[in-house]
Formats: sequence, C-alpha cells, structure tokens
Amino acid sequence: MIKEAEMKAFHECELKLKIDSMEMKDAIITRMKNNGYIHREYSLETDYILDTEMKDFDKQLFRVRKYSNKEFEDLIFTIKIKGQDISFQDNMEYEICASQCTNHDAEYMKELVKHMTGIWIPEKLFFEKNIMEALDILKKFGFYIKRVIQKKRDVYVGEHAKILFDTFPKSVGTYLEIEAGSKQNLEMEVKRIGVEKLPLEKRNYGQIIESLTEGKNRLEFD
Repeated sequence: MIKEAEMKAFHECELKLKIDSMEMKDAIITRMKNNGYIHREYSLETDYILDTEMKDFDKQLFRVRKYSNKEFEDLIFTIKIKGQDISFQDNMEYEICASQCTNHDAEYMKELVKHMTGIWIPEKLFFEKNIMEALDILKKFGFYIKRVIQKKRDVYVGEHAKILFDTFPKSVGTYLEIEAGSKQNLEMEVKRIGVEKLPLEKRNYGQIIESLTEGKNRLEFD
C-alpha cells in the first residue's frame, strides 16, 4: 500500500487540436488574450517514455522529461494513472522536478513505482538532473525506453486552464493542448477560445504520433 501522507496529484483533463496554419494559431491566440491568457514561457522538451518487460505502463505512463529554456535545464519525472472519462484525456498526474524534489516527494514516487511494477528504484533518481545518468539508473533496474518525443512548447496561462502550443518535427506539425484541472473547466475554456466546433483530439501524443509516423518510436528535431 502507498502511504497516506500523499504527494498531491493533479487531475489532468486535456483535449488537443491540430493547428493547420499560422492564421489559425494567431486567431486562437487573439481570443485567448481577450480572455485573460498570458504567455508564460517557451521551452524545448524531450520526453523519454519508459516501461518494463512486463508492460506495467502499457495503459499508464512513466516519463522522464528533459526540459530546457533560455535560463536553465531540469528533469521532470511524471507518472500518469488513467481515469474513467473517455470524452477527453483523463489522468491523475504525479510530477516532480529534480531541482525542486524533496525527500518526501522522492519517497512517494519510489513507492508509487513499486506499487505499479514491484520494482524498488532508488530515491536518488528523482534528484538526478543529468538525463543520461537518470536513464542509466532506470535501465539498471529493468526499465527501457519505449518512445522518445521531442517538441517545442509555448505556454499560455489563464485563470482556469493552461493552453499549450506544441510544435513537433515536420511529419507531425503543431498541436494546441488545453489542460485544465476539471471537466467543467476544460469544457468552459474550449468554448471561451472558440474551438468547440473544431475536431478536438482525445488521444495522447504517443497515440497521435504513432498513427502519423507508422509506429516510429523516436521523433526528434534534426
């Protein structure tokens, strides 16, 4: 059992939208700004999606993200546990940054991984800021890299949600992602930025990229 002195999870409610042109992106940004959204940051992110030989994360997600912007780099460790709603991407998300990790966070993430896989990984993993060192630790404990996805991300923050513009290498292109903490807030923001009648995407990026690249498991910029 996982200890009740819990690390707080975020209820991740997401929908995505393919951005087909700069005109489409600019029009959405204008509506976002009119509704109070503020640009927060621009970053380059490389996601290493991990699993075990037993496929313990086949339906869930365990990810190490190498994050960098103009000022600094960090590693972000994420576990997502799928929720029940099928009308959007519904997950409970546990996430920590190596630069902000506490002993309590590291212990909780270690126990969560143990609960899901039966594997005890060392707490020092969650303090590691070097991606190659982190991946080497995970490899030694039986994890392998299932997929690598790289993207350039623009983040806008509003009162009830975050809106992200994610640009992938050319074969995939750019997607908008609306991320809220509840179904109600998600539905409200979809309407506020005027995209409720557009073909919103419920799949996660792994599923989208797999369908667009014929199963390619590495998607990186040249």
